[in-house]
Amino acid sequence: MPAVRFSLSVSIPFLFSISLAAQQSPPAATLAQRDPWAVTIVQRSLAAMGGANLAQVVDLTMNGQVSRQKATATSSGTIQIKMIGRDMCKVQVQDEDGQTTQILNGTRVRRIGPNDDQAMPMHATLNHHLQYVPVLSNLLDIGDPNLTILMVGEESLDSKTVYHIHTEKLYPGKPAEPAGLLTNLTGTDYFIDTNTFFLEKRSQRLPNLQDARDSLPMEFRYSDYRTVGGIVIPYAISVYVNDQKNVEIHLSSAATNTGLNPQEFEVRP
Repeated sequence: MPAVRFSLSVSIPFLFSISLAAQQSPPAATLAQRDPWAVTIVQRSLAAMGGANLAQVVDLTMNGQVSRQKATATSSGTIQIKMIGRDMCKVQVQDEDGQTTQILNGTRVRRIGPNDDQAMPMHATLNHHLQYVPVLSNLLDIGDPNLTILMVGEESLDSKTVYHIHTEKLYPGKPAEPAGLLTNLTGTDYFIDTNTFFLEKRSQRLPNLQDARDSLPMEFRYSDYRTVGGIVIPYAISVYVNDQKNVEIHLSSAATNTGLNPQEFEVRP
């Protein structure tokens, strides 16, 4: 992997702020394409994963084991993921290097490690959408008129047949150059099992913190789905960066509505 700084601390990608990009360029004016077949498949997938029960899920807590590939070795430890809705997420990883905590709250993200404590760019929230729980992913945004949804087709994936659907967010009114970059970074490919309608794989771009125009392919693979509090959660998640396995998570427990305190998710500037 190139010696540049890409942020993947247990699968929340942090995007480099691109607000300074080409203020001279004219606004982009495009209309999102929406394939009715693709929209129907997404709706069926959300239904299969318990989308109708999301209103009853106030918070979610998951615990498990995590392994992460570092420069020369693999580290192993424990992981705890806490969520309130789609806009609050707290991830704590404890391994031989100590404890690392990432907190997301709306447009604020902060990473607290053994040797650092730093706020991340606000664009870190652009495409996070809780990759741990597919039913809470960008698939819920199908009602956004600026979200392009296209059916790529049916494909084979690990002996399964999947629907391949591509989505990307359009930014009408923004200058063309940064709008195009944002659209590229939000571009996501979903691979949905044609039998269960569960999400098998999600692919997107992982941008370099120093230059958002430089990015690597990243994918999440999901398996061992179980029903918890009316929604379906994958107990096994593998994350690949540039076609190399980077993170592997195996959950041991998950519970909804445990009474999480929103103060846990406060992010100071």
